[in-house]
Amino acid sequence: MLQVSYTENKSGIKLEPTPPLEKMVLQQVQKLGVSVLSSESGECAYGVFGSAVGSTDRFPHFQMWLISNGTHFITATFTCNVPPTQEELRDVSTAIASLQLTIEAKSKWKLW
Repeated sequence: MLQVSYTENKSGIKLEPTPPLEKMVLQQVQKLGVSVLSSESGECAYGVFGSAVGSTDRFPHFQMWLISNGTHFITATFTCNVPPTQEELRDVSTAIASLQLTIEAKSKWKLW
């Protein structure tokens, strides 16, 4: 199962320096009880990412990404109750690497 969510920085101010996403994602997955096998960080379509891969008692494959453009954040998790195929891993990695987030400005006059 692939789940994606985002966190909007309403101030719109870019965080300097960019947070250490790999370190942050490692802390989050460890709090969830994931036995971490590997982690990585790098650049992607939205900006930069940090990712950790591991397993839990419930999921033999658990992967989490934190992605940021320096202002807003995307969190994605990929969990499998059976080991995923290489094709599935490649497809999910491609999808995650291409994620974009567009935050639309809301009119201050609109009440809904």
